[in-house]
Amino acid sequence: MKAEVMTLYEEYVYYWKDFESKILAFDFQTREKIKKNLIKEKNRTTFYSKITEINFGLFFANNGAQTEYEKKYKFQSKNLEPDWTLTLNGQKILNEVSRLNPTRKDQIRNDFESELLERLSILEGSCYLKVNFENEYFDPSEYDLDEITHQLRSWLSHERALFEQITLFKNISFKIKAVDSTLKNIIVIGNNNSVDIDLRRLISNGSEFIKKVNKYADFIEETKMPFIISLYSDVLNGIDELDLFHFLYGSSIDDRRTYSVYSNLDSGLFYNNNLVRKYLSGVLLKRENTVTFFYNYYKSNLLNEMNVHFLKKYQFTSQ
Repeated sequence: MKAEVMTLYEEYVYYWKDFESKILAFDFQTREKIKKNLIKEKNRTTFYSKITEINFGLFFANNGAQTEYEKKYKFQSKNLEPDWTLTLNGQKILNEVSRLNPTRKDQIRNDFESELLERLSILEGSCYLKVNFENEYFDPSEYDLDEITHQLRSWLSHERALFEQITLFKNISFKIKAVDSTLKNIIVIGNNNSVDIDLRRLISNGSEFIKKVNKYADFIEETKMPFIISLYSDVLNGIDELDLFHFLYGSSIDDRRTYSVYSNLDSGLFYNNNLVRKYLSGVLLKRENTVTFFYNYYKSNLLNEMNVHFLKKYQFTSQ
C-alpha cells in the first residue's frame, strides 16, 4: 500500500511543532484565515512565501499591533490586498512583504536550500554547522530532504569533534565550526555563494519592490496610511543589514551619523525614486532571528510620533 503523502501544511507543522502555538498571537479570525490558506496551498514556493508573510505579521502582533491578513480594499479601479493592515498606536499601517528577485533557476535552488536549513535547524545538537555545496549549480530534484535530514540526525547522534565533516550525496557537506554545550539545537550557517541576488534588482523596473510602491501610491495619497515594505534575507543570499543600509541611504553617508534630517544624496533608493521618497515610510529587514528597520527621513513620512519611536528602536545605523 502506498504511504499517504503529507500536505505542505502537515509537513511544516510536523517539523515546526510550535507554529500553531505561535499564531495564537493573532485573533481567531486571522488564525483561521492563515490556516485555511496554508492548508490548501500545494505550491512549495508559494507556501514558504506565505510563511514569510506570517512571520512578519507575528513581529507586529507580538509588539501590540492589531493585524488583518490580506484585507481587501476597493480603490478607484484597483482591487488592493496588502499582506497586512496593521493598527499600531492608533494608526493604520499598510505592510507588504517583498522578496528579492533571483533568476528562476536560482529561485528553485534558493527554495531548496531555505527548506533544507529550516529542517536542519530543529535537529538536536550543541554545535554550529556550516553547510557547503561542492557543486554550486545542482538540480534540487535529485536530492531527498527527508533522507538528508535523517542521515545528518544519525551522524549528530554520536559525539563529534570540532571541524569534523560529513559529505552527503557527493555534494552537500556539513562541517562542525564550533561547539557550544548550552545549545539545544544546532545552529546552521548557510552557504552564501550559490544564489546570485543583486540589491540593484530592487530598483529594476520589473522588481516586486518597485511594483509594490507604484501599486499603493495613489491609495496612500488618498488615505494617508503609512506604507512599510518587509524584506526577508536568509543566510543563503548573503545580503545583510549593511548592504541594505548603503543601498537605501547612499553609499557615501557617514555610517556613524545620527539621521535627523533628510539629505540630498541621490545614490540611495530613498532619494533617487520619487514615489519611494514620498510614499514608503520605511523598510523592515528580517535576517535569521534579527529584525532591523530603515526609516525614510523624508519630511512627508506618514508614521505618527509613537510609531516612529517604536520602529526606531530597531533602526540600523551600522555603528
